[in-house]
Formats: sequence, C-alpha cells, structure tokens
Amino acid sequence: MGHGTELGSCFLALCCLSLVPRCPAGGAANITVAVMLPRNLKYAWSLPRVFPAIRMAQETLATRGLLASRGVNLLNFSAEDQGGLCSEYEAQIIAVDIKLYHKPDAFFGPGCVYSVASVGRFASHWKLPLITAGGPAFGFDDGKEFKTIVRMGPTTTKIGEFVSFLHAHFNWTTRAGLLFYDLKHDDRPYYFNSEGIYNKLHEQLNVTVGARPYLEPPEEDYREIVTFMKEQARSELIILTLLPHMNYRMTLAWLHSHIFPHMFWFVFQTVAHYNGTNKEIVWSSAEKIHWPRGCPPLDNPPCVFSQDDPSCNDGKTAFSFFISTGLLSLQEGRTHTYCSTEGRGLMLKLEKELAGMLWRIRWEDLQFESPNKYHKRAGSRLTLSQRGSSYGSLITAHGKYQLFAKTGYFKGNLVAIKHVNKKRIELTRQVLFELKHMRDVQFNHLTRFIGACIDPPNICIVTEYCPRGSLQDILENESINLDWMFRYSLINDIVKGMNFLHNSYIGSHGSLKSSNCVVDSRFVLKITDYGLASFRSSCENEDSHALYAKKLWTAPELLIYDRHPPQGTQKGDVYSFGIILQEIALRNGPFYVEGMDLSPKEIVQKVRNGQKPYFRPTTDNSRHCEELAMLMECCWSEDPADRPDFGHIKIFMMKLNKEGSTSILNNLLSRMEQYANNLENLVEERTQAYLEEKRKAENLLYQILPHSVAEQLKRGETVQAEAFDSVTIYFSDIVGFTSLSAESTPLQVVTLLNDLYTCFDAIIDNFDVYKVETIGDAYMVVSGLPVRNGKLHAREIASMSLALLEQVKTFKIRHRPNDQLRLRIGIHTGPVCAGVVGLKMPRYCLFGDTVNTASRMESNGEALKIHVSSATKEVLDEFGYFDLQLRGDVEMKDFPQVTYYWW
Repeated sequence: MGHGTELGSCFLALCCLSLVPRCPAGGAANITVAVMLPRNLKYAWSLPRVFPAIRMAQETLATRGLLASRGVNLLNFSAEDQGGLCSEYEAQIIAVDIKLYHKPDAFFGPGCVYSVASVGRFASHWKLPLITAGGPAFGFDDGKEFKTIVRMGPTTTKIGEFVSFLHAHFNWTTRAGLLFYDLKHDDRPYYFNSEGIYNKLHEQLNVTVGARPYLEPPEEDYREIVTFMKEQARSELIILTLLPHMNYRMTLAWLHSHIFPHMFWFVFQTVAHYNGTNKEIVWSSAEKIHWPRGCPPLDNPPCVFSQDDPSCNDGKTAFSFFISTGLLSLQEGRTHTYCSTEGRGLMLKLEKELAGMLWRIRWEDLQFESPNKYHKRAGSRLTLSQRGSSYGSLITAHGKYQLFAKTGYFKGNLVAIKHVNKKRIELTRQVLFELKHMRDVQFNHLTRFIGACIDPPNICIVTEYCPRGSLQDILENESINLDWMFRYSLINDIVKGMNFLHNSYIGSHGSLKSSNCVVDSRFVLKITDYGLASFRSSCENEDSHALYAKKLWTAPELLIYDRHPPQGTQKGDVYSFGIILQEIALRNGPFYVEGMDLSPKEIVQKVRNGQKPYFRPTTDNSRHCEELAMLMECCWSEDPADRPDFGHIKIFMMKLNKEGSTSILNNLLSRMEQYANNLENLVEERTQAYLEEKRKAENLLYQILPHSVAEQLKRGETVQAEAFDSVTIYFSDIVGFTSLSAESTPLQVVTLLNDLYTCFDAIIDNFDVYKVETIGDAYMVVSGLPVRNGKLHAREIASMSLALLEQVKTFKIRHRPNDQLRLRIGIHTGPVCAGVVGLKMPRYCLFGDTVNTASRMESNGEALKIHVSSATKEVLDEFGYFDLQLRGDVEMKDFPQVTYYWW
C-alpha cells in the first residue's frame, strides 16, 4: 500500500507540475482534475477503487508542499448508464459538461475502451491530458488521433509483443489460430484484447493469423470451431488466457465455459516469467512444459496442413490434437506464464460419471400417498387444459377440483413426479449429457432436478416439490390478495430464473407458462419443466382443447410448427414471459382480451396469422404502471429481434421496482425487520423522553424536598419525623422591604425577589445546606439535616452567610438601580425536630426553640451584618478561622439575656 501511494503521489505530482504553466501568471491558481470512472465494482478501474488512492496522493502532495501554494481540486463523476454499465454516450456528455462548467486542467479516466476513445478525442482537441488505465486497445497507439492520452494500465500491444516473442522463441513463424469469445455488449473486452495479439503477430513475424470469434450456445456450432482449429492453427494449438492484476481479463484464445464442455480441463502451473522491458523470458527451474512428444510442436508438421507427401497416404494421420494452455498475469512490468497439464484423468472421470448414471431412480424407490390426501382447490375454465403439466392444475375425473401435481417420497423427502408418455427412453450420449447437466443445475429460482426413472412403463421425472402450487393456481385463487410488492417479487423471480437458464448449458425453456412457475414454502417462485428435451413429447390430439390452451404462451414464429421443437428458443421464452406478465398484472387468465370471449384455438389461429395489427392480449394502465405495459409489448413483439433478452429485462425490473427485487418472504422479513428497527428506535426515543421527564420530575422533587426524603417517598415509604441534636439555622430578610414594596408595583416586587433568590439559590449550591423555605422577603436555610454532618453545619452556614452578604452588596435592583439592598442575617445552633407535613404540596418543616431563636436573631440584628448566637460561636471556635466581634448581652422577647456576636 505504501509503495502504491508513493507511486501515485509521484505521478499525480508530475501531472500537476506539468500543468503549472497553464495557470495564469501572477496567481497561485488551483489545478482542477476531473475523475470520470464507473461506480460498478465489476470494472477493475471503478471509482470506489481508484478515487481513494487519488485522494491519498492529493493529501500527500499537500503535506509535502510539492505544488507550493497551489492546490488540487478533485471532481468525481460516474461514467455509466442507469444499468451500471460503461456508457460511451454518457461519458461524452459528462466530459463536455465538465469542460463547459468546471474548466478542468486534466482528466482521470474513463475506465472503458469506448468511453476512453470518445472522451480522448475531445481531450486531444482541447489539448488536455487524459490519464487512464482503461485503454488497452491497440488503436490507442495512434499518437496522431489520441495526442494527449496517457495509458497507465496493461495494453494489448504489450501482450501482442509477448506472444510474438513466444512464437519466435519456439520458431512458430508460419501460422496461428486466434479464437476469442466476442462479448458484444458492454466493453467487448475479449475482442480488444485479441486485437493486439493479432496485429503484433502479423507485424513482427509476418505470421498468417486466422481469427474467429465464438458466441454463447446455442448460437454457436462447435464443430465449426474444431474445423477452424484444424485448418488455421498448427498441430498443437496453444491457447493463452491473460488474467492481469485487479481482475482485468484479456484473452488470446479464451475457452469459455460452454466451449467443448466435455473435452477441456486445465491444471495451471507457473513455468516462466517474461520481462516486457528487457524482452527476456526466464524459465522456471521447478516446472517444465510437458510437451506430448517431449519437444515443442513443429512450425509446419507433416501431413497436417499439406497432404502432398506420399507418406501421408498410408492411412495414418500425423495429427496429434494437443492443447497447452497458458495463463499470463501482468504485474509491475512482469508477465507470468503458466502451462496446463493434460486432462485425460478428468476425461475418464467424466466418462465414469456418465456411465454411473447417478441420476437414475428405480421405481420401487418411490413411495406414494393415497390420492384422497391431495389438497382440493376450486377449479376454473382456464385450467382445464393443463393436464400433464408437472405443476399445473390436474383435474379429477369429474372435472370439479384442482389437484397439485402427483407427489411421492424419495429417500424420505417429498418430491414431485412428472410421468413421461413414452414407452421407452433410449440412453444416447446426448440424453446422458442432458441428464448430467440437469443434475448439475443448482439455482434458487429453478426447481432442483432429483433424478429420472426409465423403467417402462413407469417413465417419469422426479423434481423438487413446491407446496404452494403453481403461479396459475395462485393467480386464479381470488381469496389470495396480491399487492404489487407480491407481484413484483414473483416477476423478479421469473426473470432471475430465466436469465440463469438462458446463460446455462440448457440455453432455453421452450414451454414457459404460468403453470410451469411454482412457489415453494418460502414464497420463492421457481421455474420447472425445463431441459430434458429428449424426454418430452406431446400426446394430445392435434385438435384438442388442451393442446391449443398450452399454445397460448407460444411465440408466433413457433406456432407455424405443428410440433414446435421442445427446447424452444430464447426469444420464444421472452414472448411467453410477456404473456405471464399480463396474467400477473390483470389476473384474468392467460391471453385475456377485453370484450372478447375466444376459445384457445381461435386465439392461437389469430396469433399465427400474423396480420397487422398483430393480435395480442389487453393491457390496462389503470391496473398497472405504464412501464410494465411497455415491457409486455416489447416482450410479445412480432419480430423476435425486437424482444429484449432476460439480462436487459432484469435491469429494467430493478429500475422499475427496487423493493420487489428480492423474494416475497425476504421482502416481508425485510419489512418486518425495518418495522422492528423503527419500533426499536421509537421505543428508544420514547424511553429517552420518559427518562428525561422523569429526571425533570425528580429534580423538581429534589428542589421541594431533601434528596434522602424524596427517595423514601419514591419508594412508597412513610417519612417518620426525626430529631436532630445539633443543626445550624439561617434566617434573613430585607430591611425596609415594606416601604420598598409600597413604592413599587407588584410585578416589580416579584421581579426583585426572583432575581435576589435566584442569586441566593446559585450560591447555596456550593455548600452542604438545605433551603427550607422563602416567605416574602424571608429566606431560611439549615445545615446538618436530613443528612447529619457532625459539627460542620455551623461552618457551612457561616461560610454561606458571608458569601450571601458579600453578594448582596453588589446586587442591583432593576427598577431602582441606585438603591442599596440591605440584608439582615441571623444564625443559631441547636436541636430541632424535622418531618414532612401534608399530602398536597408536602413540605419538609423544622420545629423547636432553635427555629424561634434563629428567627429572633435575624429580627434583632442590623442591616448588612450577621447576628451570631453564642451557641454557634462555640462551634465555630473549634475551627479556628472565624473572627467574630462581641456585640454584648441583648435581651430579646421571650428569651433570657445572653451574649451575642457580629460579623
């Protein structure tokens, strides 16, 4: 990581420093760099992967001060379409907008060939540098057209040079066969990767190169590929596959998984390292290439490309078909070469698997339930035709009830059993491969093939059983309420299953209908009755109602056949999907036409005629969205080429309804989880609000009653009156408050007292005291209860009194700012009795002579002085730092003559 960051920082610095002369003179203008990359992580140079590294380089430049006072402004844009694919169209628009509105000094990206080509031409015209790792194509070597492009990633030119070097090393200078998988959508990576190899072999060695693309099955005839290999390549065909760093794939002759699936298996081993800078190849001392005849193949072996030699007519062929596969990996300027060993062991394993017939089920291994245990469901006119479908509604002899498909038990598991109306099955190699591939299919939206019984007359196919029945059963059951979340989930499951099926060895369904879409216990829709074309045959009469009802989902181009091919076509499956879409949207049965009551035979004949306007089902935008109607109409287009494939349908459905992109049960669980999370958050918020209000109530209670007393009341306990041997009580009032009140308004008096006692309350919080009450201008405080504190009560009250007296000297009266507020204080120490009085607005009250004495101390005192009793002075003297003045003996009403002190 550190090395990559250093390299990135140096490169970004070099780029930015080269742009400094473009900045206006006399100013430290910042450098603007626009980053245009796709966000889709399937691309090696995606924005989430690359942009953090650029940001780290930017921070390093700023930290080291390499650009002096200039800074680097980074802008990031996604150059992909709504489907998440690289878009040449979007890249051009974004580039022009960036140039118009942001005036960049350089571009980073795009990350795909076509996007780089279009934006690169703009950048060359604008004379702006474009740095990209996504331009491997051979055409970018043209410096006249792409003047300002700097390519940082692997290029097909370098790969072509390596292949040329390899051919020269083994003296292969006559001919070469180039086979590549032409993925014609997105960025055509394999085509461009092959281009550099093709050109370099021809330019550097003048090798005759035969190139041939291949496609997905069933469009590709593999026998033609074998013929191409024999005619264009040498006797030992070398097939190379390039897998550079960061999953970036280039191919010289890449065998796709569908090409010769029963012929090629490769075990890769590193045999050499190629240095592209020095153009040297270093062979491994540990691993060697195991040539079939002990040496590399000849450039022009006898009796292969030419039969002129008389020795070639001896009836023996000199052709030895050997495949050696190399895997190349580009990383830090080095190319690693790998070679495969022969797959004869794997070939034997395949033959053993075919001969073992692991799919075979004996009839006696199947156990059956009594038919009266089948679930009964209400029938309808539209399902009378579904006899024989493995999951369609099976009608009783009386025609009154629908039954699920026939079921049984195999190894203790409930399975669905589809009987095949054939007298016997001939196990040809093609049939064996079909059965093997069916057993290999594992996908969540395809019913699992368990096996087949070929014991006459009980020939049947055994598959996974889905207890919820077919999609047709669900749509016809009016008691089941299907909201659009439910429907979109069903549609998405069909699309996912068909997309997987079309990209598998099976290739197509051929009999897609709502009765062949079944729902399992988790409400996941799965597609059944696919594959095994050799097993399937129609036994209905040519003019039967059931036969025409089955053809309601059949595409027009297939209706021209009396018995269309059982494997069908991919575009035919798309048409069938369009009919199912209308079933799901309207719930009026297959091929519903508003205002017409036609028999299945009449509908099929109208569709087969192909006269404009083409006869199609009814769409109703009041019952479904307009986009869904557009999708239906595209799917049942008359021209198969106008119908989308399931890959595009999958992207369209994701954009149409993101919530419905998962299964019904997952949606429900997701909603429940979301609701639970929301409820949890709501409960947490309400709990926090309750705790906050509880805290406020408790604080208010603690303001009214002492903390210990309040806790007893909260626990529901009775607060007993308690005697305290020694506490100190504080009393104060305002001298001249009566005259001041007479000269002030009631509001001014309230404001004065609120300001004064708010100030006092803030001060007493710093001492171990309890405020008992305020009555008018009187203020009463006690220390030493309800929590006893020894003799500290006298010190706490004395210190508090001094603080209050000091504060009142600077206190300002709002409505009479020039008047001095004169506070009179008295304190006394002695025993009291305390307890809670009353239920409504309870108060914590003090009783005893000590309270009366403290009150008399205050009333017989003087303004701005603290009147202290001898009892309090005795306690204070023990602390040794309180200096009191003797007032003398004072006689007070109802009290004997005693000595008092001042502060």
